[in-house]
Amino acid sequence: MRRTVLLLTVLFSTVIFASYLSFDTNDGVALHLPVGNFDLFVGYRYSGFEVTYPVWNLSTKMGAAIDPFSQSGYLFGGVYVEPASFHVETGTMVSILSDQEGGTRFIKRGNVDLYLKTSYQVNIIGFELTAQKTLLGFYTDSNRDLSFVIPPIELESMGVLLQPSVKFDLGDSPKVSVKVGYMINLSWTQSLPSALINLYGFRITFVVGDF
Repeated sequence: MRRTVLLLTVLFSTVIFASYLSFDTNDGVALHLPVGNFDLFVGYRYSGFEVTYPVWNLSTKMGAAIDPFSQSGYLFGGVYVEPASFHVETGTMVSILSDQEGGTRFIKRGNVDLYLKTSYQVNIIGFELTAQKTLLGFYTDSNRDLSFVIPPIELESMGVLLQPSVKFDLGDSPKVSVKVGYMINLSWTQSLPSALINLYGFRITFVVGDF
């Protein structure tokens, strides 16, 4: 009962005080409540947080989110720099896709991925490239026995996901951002729920509000 009350309190607080709304054809819709360098978001499918913190000439970034319906989620941490109009970020992401069989929940697939994100902004237009490389895969069976998979360094089983994107930023307050990307799968194994809206490789992200 207390957990339900707490979740409802967080949900209503986010709805009332949310600064912006995001919609992603893969990740669903979410309301965001930024406080300083901390961003709390609640939505369907993912709810979680992201936080940034400057360290010397770098900025650190970490976050986590969970999909309570599929009991899947991710955790990531990285560093980034922003010289001029560029953004370069790298880090590690752990993601888990769970499933259930015979009343027993198990890890259908988990990944430990290295990611690299680069972007460049020219006025209202931005160009972005994101790459993920699986360093280690893992899963459990119905007996909860854990097994690991290391993708071999071969072209036909690289375990790489690429996403080039183009982003358009419009307005100031409220601001509107639309990003259109295409996902190129080079033998990368899905470790999160499938796209909320299947656009056959295309991915669209829409953000509106004060962000």
